[in-house]
Amino acid sequence: MITIYGRVYSRAPRVLWAAEEIGVPYEHVSVDHKTDEVLQPEFLAMNPNGKIPVMVDGDVTLFESMAINFYLATKYGEDLLPNSAHDHARALQWTFWGALSDRNYLLEDRFTLADLNLASIFALYKFIGPALADLLDAYPNVRGWLDDRCLARPAYKKVMAMEPPPADLLHLHAAAS
Repeated sequence: MITIYGRVYSRAPRVLWAAEEIGVPYEHVSVDHKTDEVLQPEFLAMNPNGKIPVMVDGDVTLFESMAINFYLATKYGEDLLPNSAHDHARALQWTFWGALSDRNYLLEDRFTLADLNLASIFALYKFIGPALADLLDAYPNVRGWLDDRCLARPAYKKVMAMEPPPADLLHLHAAAS
């Protein structure tokens, strides 16, 4: 079974979300990246950087959320992978730099890993406060893509329900409001 280490309100949700979208069984181990938990020898043996997320799949141990997601999609979830080499490269492009104008999804006419990876970053706007929300209002195509086509997905909602938001994110949201 796959084990995914990390907190829901970190970079780990994009990995948990990918696992949910794919439907692969996994165990989630909540590891707090803001404590010395990630500096313990057992954790550093999995990721010498002392960061989350980390994924263990049998003999394979990976860190860095984007690498983990491409691994999961390649091994278990071809539906999240683009159909051509050109679009695969574009998925990498959009994963590392994104914008949205005249389409429903970043690459194709369907949800792919590029959408998941970028939306997981934008999802924090709900906690950053009105400034980013106002910015998204200026781009209705981006707002529709994010709220209506990405964050409304059942797999994303399931992941976000795993843990309550940490107090520091709630405090940030309250201060920004």
